[in-house]
Amino acid sequence: MLTEIYKETPIGPIPQDWEAVPLSSVFAEVDYRVRNFEGGNASEFEVLSLTKNFGLILQSERFKSRIATEDVSNYKVVQRGQLVYNPYVIWEGAVHVLRNFDFGLVSPAYPVLEAKQGVADPYFLDDMLRTPLAIAAYNRYAAGAVNRRRAISKRDFGQILIPLPPLPEQRLIAYVLSTVRRSVEASERVIAAARELQRSLMKYLFTYGPVPIDQADQVVLKDTEVGKVPEGWEVVQFGSIIDIKSGQVDPREPPYNDMLHIGPENIEEATGRLLALQSAKELKLISGKYLFTSNDVVYSKIRPYLRKATLPGFTGICSADMYPLRPMEGRLSINYIFHYLLSDIFTRQAISHQSRTGIPKINRVQLNSTVIPVPGKGSQLEIANFFSAIDRKIEGELKSKMSLETLFNSLLHHLMTGKVQVADLPIVNASEETDL
Repeated sequence: MLTEIYKETPIGPIPQDWEAVPLSSVFAEVDYRVRNFEGGNASEFEVLSLTKNFGLILQSERFKSRIATEDVSNYKVVQRGQLVYNPYVIWEGAVHVLRNFDFGLVSPAYPVLEAKQGVADPYFLDDMLRTPLAIAAYNRYAAGAVNRRRAISKRDFGQILIPLPPLPEQRLIAYVLSTVRRSVEASERVIAAARELQRSLMKYLFTYGPVPIDQADQVVLKDTEVGKVPEGWEVVQFGSIIDIKSGQVDPREPPYNDMLHIGPENIEEATGRLLALQSAKELKLISGKYLFTSNDVVYSKIRPYLRKATLPGFTGICSADMYPLRPMEGRLSINYIFHYLLSDIFTRQAISHQSRTGIPKINRVQLNSTVIPVPGKGSQLEIANFFSAIDRKIEGELKSKMSLETLFNSLLHHLMTGKVQVADLPIVNASEETDL
């Protein structure tokens, strides 16, 4: 039952002072090509890629190089605050406002829109157009036989109804969401820096061992198959010191059917972090699987360049695409093995040994023939402790980031539907002014 605060509209109940309006009433299309640019050489602007999760980013960052044609005269110029969408995959969220650059170039196939002054705030619309309400509308209008190329026409896009608050409230909502988004981005930067530190630390520790940097020149090194290592370390074949478990179990039979299952898809690349897991019973697995325990490292043999290994810390089953690994005779700690599997030193070996046909993978024989440097037990423990400290920092930041993302999504839903009044939020009341 509606109260005096809300009114019924074609898109559901919204606050009395909001309106349900078509997108054509808040946007005007801008079609400005490089060849029309008179303020300078627009071809020198960066070519941008439109991504679902990260918005408009440098094409060179997404693909590691610029892939646009040399002649960009037909590319569209987009300015900060203008919105771009991909009509073919807009239904999965490929619609964003340019936030991080003053100008950029985008594909001629992408419509570029500008919010009408005095009517709509572009940053409010940026978030509004990726709400479940908007995504559902794109899916209703999207046409095409091929799922990945279901286009939405400009006419249909303009007909989509959205809830529109008064302009001052739009700006407050955009401010609140932007504040949370900046916190998420700050957390992402800390995670990226910690992972880069970990990668650099791997190279250093597997070369010099756990010694202070100012003492590295005092370490006597020797040349080995994996590069230079301290003279006192052994370098042995993987299979001579690590047991690759064999003997598959039937995941339909107890007790295996109630055990948690790990596959390559459950491990975050290059971190060892486990993602959502399910029991074999829930997944209705019928193919053979390997049993692992808390004393094992689980490593994916598929696409070794992705560096997927994990320390599960429990007993479960893993897919046949993975190997449970256990050190023999207690000569290596599982923490040391785990971090070595994530290192560039091991990954280069795995790639050089992997199969050259079909899906890249490394089989038992190939894995056994790689080599691993073996320091003394004390050095292994020190090395593992260095990595574990960074692992804990990354995990803490990941949890913080997840909490912030949950907060963002909750605010997005409640603010964009008017279920929460933005003026009542502490983040707004605590700010004497909003810099929009």
